Amino acid sequence: MNPLEKKFVEVHKKLDELLIRKKLRDEVPAMYHLFKEKEVAEIFKVNIRTIKNWRRQGLLGHVKLTAGIYYKLPDIMFLIDQHYEPAKSFE
Repeated sequence: MNPLEKKFVEVHKKLDELLIRKKLRDEVPAMYHLFKEKEVAEIFKVNIRTIKNWRRQGLLGHVKLTAGIYYKLPDIMFLIDQHYEPAKSFE
């Protein structure tokens, strides 16, 4: 498994951990799970400032509520999918 694939698997595992910790897996459909900036930063292992920059650049969709800014799981997954590069075949 190459480093990019490892990172992809790692991000998915982190998402699963957060979903379990929030006890939302069975209660709310995945498309409605909301994550705080800090949680999204933990998923990608980046600074919160990076998450804010991605949001401002339009790379990461968000939900603005009176309590703050949140990120939906489909928006997080979309960002991952947009930057995923499949392994090249060795023919």
